Amino acid sequence: MTAPSLELRGLSKRFGGLQAVSEVSFTVQRGEIFGLIGPNGAGKTTLFNLIAGVHRPSGGEVLHDGHDVTGVGSDVIARRGIGRTFQAAHTFKGETVRENLRRAALLQRSFAPWAHFRASRGGGEREVEVRCQQVAAFVGLAGQLDQNGGALAYGLQKMLGVGMALMTAPRLLLMDEPAAGLNPTEKRTMGELIRRLRDERGIDILLVEHDMRLVMGLSDRILVINQGRAIALGTPDAVQADPAVIEAYLGATMSLLDVRGLDVAYDGVPALRGVDLTVSAGEVVTVLGANGAGKSTLLKAIVGQVPSQRGQLRFDGADLQGASPPRCLDLGITLCPEGRRLFPEMTVLENIRMGAYRSRDRAAFQERLAQMHDMFPKLADRANQTASSLSGGEQQMVAIARALMSRPKLLLLDEPTLGLAPKMIHEVARLVKLINAEGIAVVLVEQNARLALRISDHGVVLENGEVSLRGSSSELLGNERVQRIYLGG
Repeated sequence: MTAPSLELRGLSKRFGGLQAVSEVSFTVQRGEIFGLIGPNGAGKTTLFNLIAGVHRPSGGEVLHDGHDVTGVGSDVIARRGIGRTFQAAHTFKGETVRENLRRAALLQRSFAPWAHFRASRGGGEREVEVRCQQVAAFVGLAGQLDQNGGALAYGLQKMLGVGMALMTAPRLLLMDEPAAGLNPTEKRTMGELIRRLRDERGIDILLVEHDMRLVMGLSDRILVINQGRAIALGTPDAVQADPAVIEAYLGATMSLLDVRGLDVAYDGVPALRGVDLTVSAGEVVTVLGANGAGKSTLLKAIVGQVPSQRGQLRFDGADLQGASPPRCLDLGITLCPEGRRLFPEMTVLENIRMGAYRSRDRAAFQERLAQMHDMFPKLADRANQTASSLSGGEQQMVAIARALMSRPKLLLLDEPTLGLAPKMIHEVARLVKLINAEGIAVVLVEQNARLALRISDHGVVLENGEVSLRGSSSELLGNERVQRIYLGG
């Protein structure tokens, strides 16, 4: 009997106190397009990372073509025939489409230092060039081989990402939100390409996608996960009618953070009056307002740094009223403060380590530190430099890495782009998306309202310590009153 293309047996992953994936089991059969869906923060990207070898599972097994690949590194996974695309377009900056494809082809080869030089001679060179041309034609980039990959339209960059995955000759392709950021025409083209990958190339597909019309139309079977657990498995029609799925997407869910009627005063002078704020698991929520509106005070009140005079604070079902900062940290709330607040004469590594000062699990600490080095590779290179010797952008990366060391469920970011160069501002925005994709909810206080609203789900606007506006990010982006609050008038 032929083994399934992919089989997961009770796969689990715990990050400190957070159970991100819990005993998930399913199979992807040969010739199948298998959909994986769930609300934001459900654990989909974490599950992908476990399969792709980015994270080691806490329990369970991953089998590919009947062979155990549990915990195998991502480089070995790629050479064994499992490819991957990403939510955002990933290209090698400044390099042509051809060069991007050629780099991806090296994943099939040995990672010995001389591997690249062997690939540049004789038959290997000709073979790679032929494959580049074939793959480019397959994904619709035949005429762009010599163009800068990073300068392509976003839809074409996503196609290049699929092409780079194909250069590794996968038998199974993990596709993480391939339609994200595409317009309707580009989505249809992407859907057709996914079908052709299966029908013409014989590649089995595991597909994560938020566009329900697309995933329902493409998938043979669909697994739904919520809060790290599988809740439904079946055909698209069966899944759409499942009560547990309807509840997960449409039903009332308990908020992760619930702030009700919060009052805070400094020496009798009101700083916050009757503030309400709700954050659900997996959300990014923006708090906007002019200087002095009470934004930082709200974050400090949530983590117990300033006392409240009235109101309710609940987090993940626990009462935060009167809770100390260490108690809030233990519950899973971390504040990355305005101005970064690093220890200037301590090294980068020492500053980052401070974020896990309450941890007693050395193995979990080392794993988390390795994850931070993966997320912030520049910081790994500067581990022994003092924090004061870094640029402002690099210091902000240290502050965020330090905050993430405690494996929070909720990250409070206070003015993370303050004083940064435009390039670093966009890097912070990318990191917020990346952090949120791991299932961490984010409350973002940010003066750059347009940037903040583009990466958040919804937001509130504070004026003189009171909520004056609330709504979805798209609603607030188009609201003229937001501009007046910032610019006056």
